[in-house]
Amino acid sequence: MNLQDKYKQDMIEVVRHLIHAGHDVHVVTGAPDFVFTTEIQSPRLFIRRVLLDCGAVQADALTVDRLASLAKYSETAVKPRVQILAQESEWLNSVKADLVVSDVVPVACRAAADAGIRSICVTNFSWDFIYAEYVMAAGLHHRSIVWQIAEDYSHCEFLIRLPGYCPMPAFRDIIDVPLVVRRLHKSSKEVRKELGVTDDVKLVILNFGGQPSGLKLKEEFLPPGWLCLVCGASKSDDLPPNFIKLARDAYTPDIIAASDCMLGQYEARKIGYGTVSEALAYKCPFVFVRRDYFNEEPFLRNMLEQSQCGVEMIRRDLLTGHWRPYLERAISLKPCYEAGINGGEVAAHILQETALGKNYASDKLSGARRLRDAIVLGYQLQRASGRDITIPEWYATAENQLGHSTPSSPVDDGSSALSPDVENFDILYGDVQGLSDTVAFLHSLSELQEKHTRRERKAAASLFNWQEDIFVTRAPGRLDVMGGIADYSGSLVLQMPIKEACHVALQRIHPSKHRLWKHAEARQNDKGGNPTAVLQIVSYGSELSNRGPTFDMDLSDFVEEGKPISYEKAKKYFARDPSQKWAAYVAGAILVLMTELGVQFEDSISMLVSSAVPEGKGVSSSASVEVASMSAIAAAHGLNISPRELAILCQKVGLYAVLQSVENHIVGAPCGVMDQMASACGEANKLLAMICQPAEIVGLVDIPSHIRVWGIDSGIRHSAVYFSVGGADYGSVRIGTFMGMKMLKAKASEELSQSCAANGLNYDEVEQDDLELLKQEASLDYLCNLPPHRFEALYAKSLPQTIVGETFLEQHKNHNDPVTVIDQNRTYGVKAPTMHPIYENFRVQTFKALLSSTSSTYQLTSLGELLYQCHYSYSACGLGSDGTDRLVHLVQELQHSAESKSEGGTLYGAKITGGGSGGTVCVIGRNCLKSSEHIFEVQQRYKKATGYLPFIFEGSSPGAGKFGYLKIRRRSTPKKANTGENDAAVTVENSNQRNGVFWCSKPEALGKWHFVSIFSFLFLHQKGWLANHALHHRNGSVNESLEKLASYGIMPNMILYLLNDYGMPIAKGTSVIHTWSATSDILSIFGAFLSDSYLGRFLVISIGSFSSLLIPGTCLPMLELSAMAWFCVLFQSLLDNGSLLCLPGEFGLTILWLTAMTPELRPSCESVMLDCNSATSAQLAVLFLSMGLISIGAGCVRPCSIAFGADQLTNKEGSNNERVLDSYFNWYYTSIAISTVIALSVIVYIQENLGWKIGFGVPAVLMFISAVSFILGSPFYVKAQPGHSLLTTFVQVVVVAIKNRKLSLPDSCDQYYQERDSDLVVPTDSLRCLNKACIKKTPETLSNPYGSVSDPWSQCTVGQVESLKSLLRVLPMWSTGIFMMVSQSSFSTLQATTMDRRLFGNFKIPAGSFTLIMVITLSIIIPIYDRIMVPVLAKYWGLPRGFNSKTRIGIGLLFVCAGKATSAIVETMRRNAAIEQGLEDQPNAVIHMSVLWLVPEFFLLGIAEAFNPVGQVEFFYTYFPKTMSSFAMALFTLELAAANVVGSILVSIVDQVTSVGGTESWLSSNINRGHLNYYYALLTLLGVINFLYFLVICWAYGPSPGQKIEASADKKEEKFDYKELPTS
Repeated sequence: MNLQDKYKQDMIEVVRHLIHAGHDVHVVTGAPDFVFTTEIQSPRLFIRRVLLDCGAVQADALTVDRLASLAKYSETAVKPRVQILAQESEWLNSVKADLVVSDVVPVACRAAADAGIRSICVTNFSWDFIYAEYVMAAGLHHRSIVWQIAEDYSHCEFLIRLPGYCPMPAFRDIIDVPLVVRRLHKSSKEVRKELGVTDDVKLVILNFGGQPSGLKLKEEFLPPGWLCLVCGASKSDDLPPNFIKLARDAYTPDIIAASDCMLGQYEARKIGYGTVSEALAYKCPFVFVRRDYFNEEPFLRNMLEQSQCGVEMIRRDLLTGHWRPYLERAISLKPCYEAGINGGEVAAHILQETALGKNYASDKLSGARRLRDAIVLGYQLQRASGRDITIPEWYATAENQLGHSTPSSPVDDGSSALSPDVENFDILYGDVQGLSDTVAFLHSLSELQEKHTRRERKAAASLFNWQEDIFVTRAPGRLDVMGGIADYSGSLVLQMPIKEACHVALQRIHPSKHRLWKHAEARQNDKGGNPTAVLQIVSYGSELSNRGPTFDMDLSDFVEEGKPISYEKAKKYFARDPSQKWAAYVAGAILVLMTELGVQFEDSISMLVSSAVPEGKGVSSSASVEVASMSAIAAAHGLNISPRELAILCQKVGLYAVLQSVENHIVGAPCGVMDQMASACGEANKLLAMICQPAEIVGLVDIPSHIRVWGIDSGIRHSAVYFSVGGADYGSVRIGTFMGMKMLKAKASEELSQSCAANGLNYDEVEQDDLELLKQEASLDYLCNLPPHRFEALYAKSLPQTIVGETFLEQHKNHNDPVTVIDQNRTYGVKAPTMHPIYENFRVQTFKALLSSTSSTYQLTSLGELLYQCHYSYSACGLGSDGTDRLVHLVQELQHSAESKSEGGTLYGAKITGGGSGGTVCVIGRNCLKSSEHIFEVQQRYKKATGYLPFIFEGSSPGAGKFGYLKIRRRSTPKKANTGENDAAVTVENSNQRNGVFWCSKPEALGKWHFVSIFSFLFLHQKGWLANHALHHRNGSVNESLEKLASYGIMPNMILYLLNDYGMPIAKGTSVIHTWSATSDILSIFGAFLSDSYLGRFLVISIGSFSSLLIPGTCLPMLELSAMAWFCVLFQSLLDNGSLLCLPGEFGLTILWLTAMTPELRPSCESVMLDCNSATSAQLAVLFLSMGLISIGAGCVRPCSIAFGADQLTNKEGSNNERVLDSYFNWYYTSIAISTVIALSVIVYIQENLGWKIGFGVPAVLMFISAVSFILGSPFYVKAQPGHSLLTTFVQVVVVAIKNRKLSLPDSCDQYYQERDSDLVVPTDSLRCLNKACIKKTPETLSNPYGSVSDPWSQCTVGQVESLKSLLRVLPMWSTGIFMMVSQSSFSTLQATTMDRRLFGNFKIPAGSFTLIMVITLSIIIPIYDRIMVPVLAKYWGLPRGFNSKTRIGIGLLFVCAGKATSAIVETMRRNAAIEQGLEDQPNAVIHMSVLWLVPEFFLLGIAEAFNPVGQVEFFYTYFPKTMSSFAMALFTLELAAANVVGSILVSIVDQVTSVGGTESWLSSNINRGHLNYYYALLTLLGVINFLYFLVICWAYGPSPGQKIEASADKKEEKFDYKELPTS
């Protein structure tokens, strides 16, 4: 067996296990022999010293040199590639290798393939992923390296993937193994004893292969009582007394296990897999310093922190010795990694079996398929860091930091109210202006006082003093519509501020009140302990760019000898730690204000930066950060700076006016000023027109209403610098431009001299004008001031296409650009970069003029043509890219398509934006629905071609100047909408006519308001085949069908209504639905009590029918009073045993419909992205009121309808009543199912395609028809009269039994009291304690006629006692059905929305209609069972009624387990498909997987519903007396209520438990990141447990009863045999 290894310690364990298994192992490595031989002494180990790759080259101990790494790899593995492959293939055959194992040397896989030997990789990262970011920095150089590595890896058979893995798309087949950890040789006590260290001494092991630059170990670095063990120190290193130098051959795993914590870097001075695995395995906290530009590190770092085993140290504190706070933090941790650590053994076993011929991988594809995969990989690798393909669950991206997606709909429409998050703060100055992203940012601030697990949130939680003021500013990114890189040449530019923006929260506070982080406090104490001004910054989204999430510095570091330090020193200051270089964009604003305006900063400053502007997409993420930071600092310090001046302070251009500040002088990126100007001075839906000479704002240009502008991200980072441009290509084009201008001016001077020499002083008028032009051009300040015709006439031919830097400097000395430096050895393009700004200025001027011209197709065509010309000019300069060219080409295809022409044109032009070389493409088109569809089609086509789904920028928002700032302060107690208990009116803030909602109530009604609120979380049960009305003998069937259409038409899509229109998270929306349903079912007990005891079934059904309606046109405030009055009168009538005095005509479905009709009754949402503001208290009250009133109606109708239908079947002479009753139950459900089929197809289709207004209106109308039709059938119904109150009877039995508890049970049946003519003489022996309630007492208690009881609270009958017993006896069987009803329909609807729902042509199956499959299945199975299976069972098995009720219940439980198991499998397939297609962060995207995969689970659940609920109802109806028939149905609905409560609790528990530690919840709103499959698997397990419980219950019940109810309308002839059931 051959093992190719660059040197990773984890592979030593794999080699050891392979040798132990009896295999010969040849190790090809560049590491010294002792690395392996010190741990493995075996004749089966063979070491061959060959270097086949070089890894990452380090600029210093803590920083990777990306360009040097690529160059070294090129020298090591690319140039000698042919020789390496030939050499390695020959050697592999010579040693007769059976298997090649690579960790993870790319060329080894290809060499094995050439030798005809199988190969396997073992790793947690791959070099294609690592080098991809380096290639971005290298510009056009070394691009082939990543492609070649990916192709080499594709020859690997499969990957053995280690924990803490990076995205590795080149491997198709993957096997995961536990941590690979080197075993221990000695115990901790033995190690400490050998070192002579007692237990009271704290040990820290310092791992590094040589001291980092600038680090000199000193005694004071360690706290008292600590000792540091140094690994890797050279013999010449002189160490302080509290530092001990370990021997070279010291076995580090033993040392790590014996230490209290670990500090530094290991394995080439980085966080490596070996160090991390050993820290986790031996629970040794690791204090680490980031190594920049090594992309493996974020994944390992997150694994450390998730296991409470890592503390990140700032590089500056490592070098200066501020170790104490980090070490103390480390020993306070409680590492909690409990997963397996036997990965070496597991991996060796897999390798051994593979070498022996076992096939672990799927069939491999080769040739064209591999090439296609490599092409797709090429685009995927160029995406932003942290967003590639498969990412471990614990890897948190910036989208999750706020818990929100990128906010949308930021423009104030005048109707949005403050959300509860805003109400947590007093806004002392400013206005949120209806910007939803600002509201979301304030929400994130309000949550900072909660407990957090992510480092960013932990740091931010201690950032602010909540008793002091906080300043909030906002600055958007920008879309470069026209102008682009011509800004530094003085061109006119047109920029649009986008809706994505950066927010900054800043607090200015006296140093004595400032809450410092531990290490900052320690640093201040070292300087004397006196409070001084400190700057602390937290930046959200740090993991996206592998930068540190926090930054802090003493503001005195910006001052030297009483003056601000120079910009050059500041640049070096921030460059010391690349992981914190981003802070220059924020903190640099302070130095600029000190230098340019003389501002003195004496107070401390805390800043929180949260940017939704995507980085690397060419939309000025850096400018938005700069402008928002500068605005916040200026606002907090009372500086009155105009937006224009603020932008110039953020980014000055050239040497001609003032110094370029933040970006050019402190950060070091050569950019123009237009980005900052657009962010600071822009306005929503307008283009900022500016002449960059240096920054003259021409004005704001309105975008005509018929024109729309989009941005489409190519997924290719246009730069590798953290926030802004700064890549080599952009800089070289800028250098070429300034070279061209220098040559052009020289040419003009030459022409001027020749003209003067030739003509002397004899000039005519024309010649004089020519000389003036030459003079102006010889002293040209801005290249754009040269007209195109002059350039073509005089200068175009004189400019070279390219020039070498050295040649240019010899001829012209310099290029007069203060922010770029010429590389003498580099060849620069000159002609194209010079032509571009000259012609671009003309194009922009033309574009601006066209915007104000008459609307026409010619106008749009001309605008688009200008964009195309600009795009191709970029490409000529060398600033194009494959991705942006592809997007422009796709736009052209759609522009010239027949479909576009038939619509009068949609899209008209596109261009690359910003600094070029990737980033975003700007598209212009007609403002119409078809254009938006074509934009989405471009998005999908690009994804299909590249594997990357582009981000679409659309919409605009105000610039920082227009927004101003907010001055806020946290309330001690959050403000609530309704607070006054004695107010005459319950009001909502701003409750005027604009909001359209107000409440009018009397003081005495407030108590009733709270009563109504209890019923506000109500839900009409989602299973459409349960009874709402009876299958009446005559008119009832029509009523039933219409009622089902109304009720169940609103159910399936209700989760989408709550999520999309009310902005609820998925877990909250599901809980609301569960709670609504549960309350509806609980109210069924109330309806049954009312029906059987007081009003009768007909009247209760009538009340329930109308309780779901509301007559439109009434005053909304009266809704509350109507409901209160109804409850008041209802309960009063019950107490009086009278009839209902009033019937409300105003109820719930119409209110629900009004929430869709009236915008003020729901949160404002952006029409495309559907990102809603939070609903106000009043809006939620209206929504919940409608749901509550619907549920009241359901509670009245549901328990009565099936019993009312059975009443119609009464036949005194009927000899076949039992069979008729069985058939009635079957066909009752079938008829309901037919109505449900229509509801789940037609009504749901209406909702999805015609909107909620019609979708809710149709059910409301149908509900009205249902109620009226039921009332019209009144003369034809059999109406059973109500009896006594069952609930009262049950209470009386318990009370009397307690009173008689001291009496002895009599032996004679005469001592028990029974009703006249009752067949029940003696109570049963079960639950004998209740029998004491029916023992006869004195004759005075029987004074009424016929011997009836005069005091029912002192004497009960045998029948009353047995009625209560019958209820208690069925409870065990009742409990088995709870799990059956736990709902999952809401999640299924969300799954369906992400899948391909096309059935044929353009028809798409509505996502909410898949419950229809269950209903159809039920509708088919029940008739088959009733008409086919029952006769067969009767004929061959002697079962005349078919399966008994218990068997049917059990069959249903088995099928529901199968259905939920199928759900888990299908969801696993769906989620994997989403991840493989790169849609993990796109929860609303449609994956390439047919929605028909959901059919099997619904089919199985439909079979379950055909057996279980019918069996349960039959079971209850059989075991109860006829007087309790409504109560029997109510018991079933109570089971539904319990199921919904259990479902709600289960969802909440799963959501909370699975999100512990900051991990993604199983039930995440992004179901592509969540794990619905795990949730379904959990339901399957619970279902199996429930079925076993059911079997135990069946065993306890014994054989099914053979006696049945004898149906009779005459109470005297009614017979009921109480069955002997097990006690509870």
